[in-house]
Amino acid sequence: MLESGTHPLDGVNAEAGRVTTDHSFRFLGFDQNFSSTPVVFSQAESYRGPHAVVTRHRNVSSNGMSVRLQEQNSYGAHMNESVGYLAVEEGRGSLGGAAFEAGWTPDSVTHRWHRISFDRSYDDPRFVADVQTYNGSDAAEVRYRTLSSSGVEVRIEEERSDDEVFHRNSESVGYLVFDGA
Repeated sequence: MLESGTHPLDGVNAEAGRVTTDHSFRFLGFDQNFSSTPVVFSQAESYRGPHAVVTRHRNVSSNGMSVRLQEQNSYGAHMNESVGYLAVEEGRGSLGGAAFEAGWTPDSVTHRWHRISFDRSYDDPRFVADVQTYNGSDAAEVRYRTLSSSGVEVRIEEERSDDEVFHRNSESVGYLVFDGA
């Protein structure tokens, strides 16, 4: 668990924080300039509306990103919510003695399964992922399967409030894998 602020993680820089946003993209400037584009993860941390939401990112760079909330397609707009984020430079390090790596795919992940191979082997892997781009406008999230010591399969899954559920636009997926022991 990281508190809000900037953190060196065994040679990999990280930043945790919070922003308020709604259904419109809001630019969030990082407190530090990363040496490369970080992998970002975000999640709504408040409950100000009755409908489920996902967070979406676009224009992720070494100095910031834009983030928004998105309800299922049939609902539309959403009110302000508190969104927590974690930005981690791509690379390997350790946190609390647990080895980890952060990375991202090219814009190549769609509704079809896509294999990610890890840089090293993990005895008891734990995995989190988030969409890094906004190339398809439907509400969508990352799904994964076949997590092993050396890799995982991911895909983009759209919500099902309309008849079209295939995410044909290629997206970049950011991920963080670490030893759970």
